[in-house]
Amino acid sequence: MVRIGRGSRTVDDLAKINTGFSVGGPVILISDNVYEKLGRPKTIRRIRLSLAGYVKAEYDYLGKCEVQVLTDDKMGSTAEAYMLYRMGKPYSLISDELTDRLGVQILAPGEGLWRFRDDPPDRVRTTVFKPKGRFEDLLKE
Repeated sequence: MVRIGRGSRTVDDLAKINTGFSVGGPVILISDNVYEKLGRPKTIRRIRLSLAGYVKAEYDYLGKCEVQVLTDDKMGSTAEAYMLYRMGKPYSLISDELTDRLGVQILAPGEGLWRFRDDPPDRVRTTVFKPKGRFEDLLKE
């Protein structure tokens, strides 16, 4: 879970870290939920990004925001991020550089295991977002 703040408004939202979301800076692609609860921030400009070297799409750049990771026992450090929006996202997406600035270390992405950089070495956290099934099961349908 993350807390996204801009001005006097804050929104808690489900977010995923994507090490393939590499755009050369601390960026968060906000969900429809965040966009609505932040009062539909005005687009400063449209930006065309090439993600993973192949997919080119346009995003609304909405300015900067503050991002903080929340867990059941700890509030992580806050980092400033560039905020992008594209309609249709059910969760926010955190770039690789923002992941670093938030002090998050990914231990086993497929298992959803991670920790904060300042957690003890034996502290392993698990993601709150888990797939509802296995890919192989989809092939059986």
